[in-house]
Amino acid sequence: MKKLYGRFCNSESKLRQAVAVIPWGHILTLMRKFDEDDNAIILCTGNHIKRLES
Repeated sequence: MKKLYGRFCNSESKLRQAVAVIPWGHILTLMRKFDEDDNAIILCTGNHIKRLES
């Protein structure tokens, strides 16, 4: 959890909102896969949310 907070505490609000709506385990996987690429994380969380809504 400390890693999660450290990575996103100073991020732009769009990224923080995207991270807030999906499970933290998924975020950790995205962090391992995309490291510091915020746009990739936003895109993946958006796709995840769309699947949940349909």
